[in-house]
Amino acid sequence: ERLLSEQSVEFILGFLDKTADNSPRYRTSVFDVSAPNAAGKPIRLIEESLDGESGLVCLFLAPHRSPCNRLTFEDAREEKEGLYPVFIGHLMNVSAQIGKYEADSENLKALYNGKIPKLCATLTLMKEKTS
Repeated sequence: ERLLSEQSVEFILGFLDKTADNSPRYRTSVFDVSAPNAAGKPIRLIEESLDGESGLVCLFLAPHRSPCNRLTFEDAREEKEGLYPVFIGHLMNVSAQIGKYEADSENLKALYNGKIPKLCATLTLMKEKTS
């Protein structure tokens, strides 16, 4: 049995990969959102507010020691394991999804050999009218 996101991770992340966009403002950024600490409790790693920004966000699970950066797109094409998109939507809807990961992270251990995965994100800023 496979997750839908597992079957299409290369397509989903490939579609979102705008890291080479001509406009630096609209290049996709990839970053850690939340990860388990030594005690296994998820800790939110992003603190800056993105209020006033508009864009497309993809939250995805990754092995707890994997880096989340622009090379993640290449990793998805080559390895295809352990990266599971779990949310794609507008930036203003992301806080509730992060909270859901933090509340339910213990249940995700089965997908990652008994370890809690981390939550990463891609963010592509857009003009409000576009997003």
